[in-house]
Amino acid sequence: MKNKFMSTVLYLMIISIAFLSGLYTKGLMAYTHTKSENINNNRQQLMENVLNREKNLYKSYEAEINQLRSEIESLKNNKIVDNGLEQEYKRAKELAGMTEVRGKGIIIYISDKNAEAQISADNLLEYLNIIKYAGAKAISINNQRIVATTGIYQAGPNMLVNKVPINSIGDYDYVIKAIGDPDQLYSFARVTNGLYDYLASLKINVKIEKSDDIIIPAYNGSTIIKYSKSID
Repeated sequence: MKNKFMSTVLYLMIISIAFLSGLYTKGLMAYTHTKSENINNNRQQLMENVLNREKNLYKSYEAEINQLRSEIESLKNNKIVDNGLEQEYKRAKELAGMTEVRGKGIIIYISDKNAEAQISADNLLEYLNIIKYAGAKAISINNQRIVATTGIYQAGPNMLVNKVPINSIGDYDYVIKAIGDPDQLYSFARVTNGLYDYLASLKINVKIEKSDDIIIPAYNGSTIIKYSKSID
């Protein structure tokens, strides 16, 4: 009876994590969308107001998620997790980006070496939104896993993802990988919001390829909320 009760508690914890993680994602998408629409209207004030609001919201979720994770680990260590709940736990970790993922999808190669302008954090955020809405199950930029708490911002000449300065890969400054339906991801990345054509007009080289075998690494950084770019 006790085991059944504790298993039910664990199951509810897992569901709660999945729900809160979903709220993280929705909040990030709303933040970027709002910022893009109003980028020329009191840009600095808008970014500060929205980011501060989102940070406060995320902090409340952060504390609850961390507590749930801690309780799940405690229950696991006490060996009261049945096989079904263990699978749910693994699935929750996968959704949170804590495991490596492999599958079909697309790869977006971007180079601004000979362009009229450098690609911005806003441009990268917009591509993330586009492929996320297209159904991407996992995303990375230069092998940095994108999760709900990912930060993407400019620090001088460097672009930081998950607080890590990212280096070019081969001939390309940025390589975005996304796992999901290759045709749908490709279509969205190619035409949505006119981003592809806009970057091309700046002579920024963007190449999009479908792939049958993409590996996206697990996220292993901090869960502190930061999903922004520098304010000029």
